Amino acid sequence: MRSILRCAIACCAVVLFAGCAKKAPTAMAPVVGSFPWEVVPVRSGNCWFSDIEFSDADHGWVVGEAPSLSSPSTGVLYRTVNGGANWNIVHDDSGRVYHSCAFFNADTGFVVGGENMGPGIIWKTANGGTTLVQVHSESANSFHKVQFINRMVGWALGESRILKTSDGGASWSLLPTEPELFYPRALFSASENDLYVVGSGWNGLGYLGHTINGGGTWDRLDIGPDTCNIHDITFSGDSTIWIVASTTGHGVLYKSVNGGSTWAEESNETINAFGANTVFFRSSSNGWIGGAALFETTDGGDTWVRGWYSVNMGINIRDFEMASNGLIWACGSALEGVVVKGTLP
Repeated sequence: MRSILRCAIACCAVVLFAGCAKKAPTAMAPVVGSFPWEVVPVRSGNCWFSDIEFSDADHGWVVGEAPSLSSPSTGVLYRTVNGGANWNIVHDDSGRVYHSCAFFNADTGFVVGGENMGPGIIWKTANGGTTLVQVHSESANSFHKVQFINRMVGWALGESRILKTSDGGASWSLLPTEPELFYPRALFSASENDLYVVGSGWNGLGYLGHTINGGGTWDRLDIGPDTCNIHDITFSGDSTIWIVASTTGHGVLYKSVNGGSTWAEESNETINAFGANTVFFRSSSNGWIGGAALFETTDGGDTWVRGWYSVNMGINIRDFEMASNGLIWACGSALEGVVVKGTLP
């Protein structure tokens, strides 16, 4: 499960799903990096994906939505029960959108999203996603992220709000947040009380907050004056933090080696050009960044090389995951749906 693996900093992944016409797999450009990738076609129609989750080596899920110009979008949930060899839709719902999921095992998990342009909703499933039962609803817009640090404690992120559960998702309560935080996008949980949240503020600038009391109070950490939207955060060591963001239309990578007190922009022209949506480290040395291409580092971020990308246009990697058997996955969008997997070097 990504959230639990992430807390142990043992994660990193890649499935590329998207745009999803029923065609042959996307052609692959020459690989620059050292990581071996295998393309597995996913036939998922016209859709894009935003989150991928594995509970073990065999059982995985990906969520997203199928947009429509003439009718409301349809939320979709796909599942594999054979380690990613095949993916089948287990739930779709017109008029709703699904943005994120978290699973404890092959049966039990949570999906978050909401009605089209309506309330945010948290659903629970006890049969692998076939049936979704609403457990929480809010009048504000959709939830776009859910994650758990263990079977009892988890968080859901939505517009201007962070919810927490301490009873396995049976109930959810609102955490206080700073007024400046408008759109929380990602949360890193070093422990139940030691949390980092990233996103964007009402002023359009990036936001990074840190709490050591479980969200009772937040301290805003300063990254830089020109950061617009912060998309993701991860750790690669006890005090080393990585953030991907966008500024003036370009992808930006930031690094802190002192727990977020000070930050340095890691200059990389290729990442700047391709953009950066998500970042994932499985150790202090090995990490990945996803955007309009996949980038990898094997030296703790000193150098980044392009490890995979499609010669077709439209690739947009959104999320990473590592299954318990060492295969890594990611999801996103493209002109067609594909799955990319590989074994860690």
